[in-house]
Amino acid sequence: MKNILITVCILSITSCSTTKSSILYGGLAGAAVGGIAGYSFSPDKESDGFNTIVWGAVGAAIGAGIGYLLNSDDPDNKEMSQMIKRDKLNDSPNPIPEDLGFKLVEPSESKSYLVPAQNLPERLKGLVKKQIITEHTILERVEKKEGGKTIVYPETKVYEYDYQ
Repeated sequence: MKNILITVCILSITSCSTTKSSILYGGLAGAAVGGIAGYSFSPDKESDGFNTIVWGAVGAAIGAGIGYLLNSDDPDNKEMSQMIKRDKLNDSPNPIPEDLGFKLVEPSESKSYLVPAQNLPERLKGLVKKQIITEHTILERVEKKEGGKTIVYPETKVYEYDYQ
């Protein structure tokens, strides 16, 4: 009797509910548990086979139903609705507007400086690219925004590093 109870416990907890085959595993586990229970609780020896088959079929149906319920409750197995409604999608993309709120700011003055090469050791001269530093001066500008807001950008110096 102890072996039967251990077998029933093991078979009742081995069903997998994360795949589509969980109905099959649940049905097999239920059939085994129902068959063992039908055989164990049979009132006499003549009805052992009949009770095993009947309660095995009942256990299979219950196990398959539980497997189906566990499989359909799992969020990984549900069909997720799209976040974007299909009727809102366009087949052709909208053209990018020319004014995205960014304005190209041209420098008013630029000066380039060649980094002195005399600081390099003799063995590196001619092997290392020359570094050029360019100083750009951007004049003060005023931008008017929505709602009466105004932004004042002061005169700014910007440095660009480049290699020849």
